[in-house]
Amino acid sequence: MKITLPLNIFWKAIVLFFFLAFTNILYAQNSTADTSNTAIAIRNAINNYHQQLFPETNLYNGIEYVDYAYTINEGLPFFETSQFSTGTVEYDNMLYHNIPLLYDEVKEAVVIIDASGTNKIQLNNEKVAGFSLLNHHFVKLVQDSLGKSPIRNGFYDVLYKGNMSVYKKQTKKVLESITLTEGIRRRIDEQNEYFIKSGSTFFVINSKHDVLDITKDNKKEMQQYIRKNKLNFRRAKEMSLIKIAAYYDQLTNK
Repeated sequence: MKITLPLNIFWKAIVLFFFLAFTNILYAQNSTADTSNTAIAIRNAINNYHQQLFPETNLYNGIEYVDYAYTINEGLPFFETSQFSTGTVEYDNMLYHNIPLLYDEVKEAVVIIDASGTNKIQLNNEKVAGFSLLNHHFVKLVQDSLGKSPIRNGFYDVLYKGNMSVYKKQTKKVLESITLTEGIRRRIDEQNEYFIKSGSTFFVINSKHDVLDITKDNKKEMQQYIRKNKLNFRRAKEMSLIKIAAYYDQLTNK
C-alpha cells in the first residue's frame, strides 16, 4: 500500500517551516526573551502541524505488513511483545509521538497501524532514523564505507549514551525442523551482540577484557570498580556494561 503526499499537506509543511524560521529570528533579535516560552511556542506549532495533517499521510507510507507470528511454534519474532505499544518514531526527518508500534526483529521492520486502524504497515527502513518503544531507544547505524567497523546496517538498542556509549544488537531468525508428531516446527533463534562506542570508533564486547582494553587509560580504577561492585559479565553482561560506561564517564569528566 502506497500513499502519496497531497499538495495541501505540502503547503502546510511550508507554512510550518516559515513559522519556525520567523520564531527563531525573533528570538535572535531579543536575547532576553524567555527561552522556555520560545520552546513552548515551537512545540505548539509542531503539535498544530501534526493535528492539521491527521491522519499523517507521510507516516502511513509503506508496504502492507503480513503477519506470520501465528506460524511460529516457539519464541516471538517481535521485540518483547506481539502487542502494539505506544512509542515515538523519527521518520523521513520528522518525529512522531504516541504512535502504536511493533518491532519485528526477524525482518528488522518497524510496524504501525494505518489511519483506519485495520491494516498493519511496514515502514520504509531507509526513512526510519530511530524509534522509542517500551522504554528502549533504537537508532539506525550504518556500516562504514571501508567495512572496517564491526557495525552492520540495522537498528541498535542504545543502552547507555555518554562519552562512552553502549549498544545492543538483538538478532532473531526462524529455524525450521521436522518432527514426527508436529511435522514442520518453527522456532525463533535469538542472538545478542554488544558494542561500545568510544569517540567515533565502535568495539565488539565479548568479555571483561575487551572493556579493560578500551579503558586502559584508567585500567586500575576500572578493575577496582568491577571487583568492588561484583560485576559479572556472564550472568549480567548488559547491566555490567551500562554501569562500567557510566563510571568511566565519571572518571574522564573530572
